[in-house]
Amino acid sequence: MSQRIADLTWPKPTERLSLRPAEQRDALPTFAFRRLPEVSLWMTAHATDPDAWEAGFGERLADTLVIERGGAVIGDLMLQVQDPWSQAEVREQAAGTLAEIGYVLDPAHAGHGYA
Repeated sequence: MSQRIADLTWPKPTERLSLRPAEQRDALPTFAFRRLPEVSLWMTAHATDPDAWEAGFGERLADTLVIERGGAVIGDLMLQVQDPWSQAEVREQAAGTLAEIGYVLDPAHAGHGYA
């Protein structure tokens, strides 16, 4: 049985960073770096309207974690656990074993090994 992000204990601190599930209040802090041309170049969609980003952010909450440093949001990541393709005989054992991860970091915090 696979766990959901919400089932884990949060936040997950490290020596330098902390990870936690995204909340609606994180919409504008993430928009601040996702709107940058050097960031949006690598995204599937370019966030250009803060109101639209904030309005749609709730749809992302189930799969999104934020990366914090000193209480400030410096990045976010998407984590989706899925069922992979598998042979019928092992489908049950394979369920929930495929993870898709994508992340973005504020360029102001790049180059420090946070990603």
